[in-house]
Amino acid sequence: MYYNILDMIAFASLGFMFAKWFVPIQIIKDTFFEHWKKAFNKEFPFKYVFYCSKCTTFWGTLIYTHDIKVAAISAVLAYAIHFSINKMEWYWSEKG
Repeated sequence: MYYNILDMIAFASLGFMFAKWFVPIQIIKDTFFEHWKKAFNKEFPFKYVFYCSKCTTFWGTLIYTHDIKVAAISAVLAYAIHFSINKMEWYWSEKG
């Protein structure tokens, strides 16, 4: 199947929102990891993957599209989104 650049930007945005930005998802993830730690007395393996926008985007896109090229480009776009937002937040915190 063919995916255009807008689809890849959408995959990158969704991966970034899942990993870092969208607060309701963060609350659910934190609660899950907290319950896991209480139930099994150890940290969830590969917990860091769920907080990495590049990893989340790559694996989510790969599972959805089954195309490694689309997943790789989407992960790079997620990194660019993450980098841009971090720079904007830094700039606004310095000016404020």
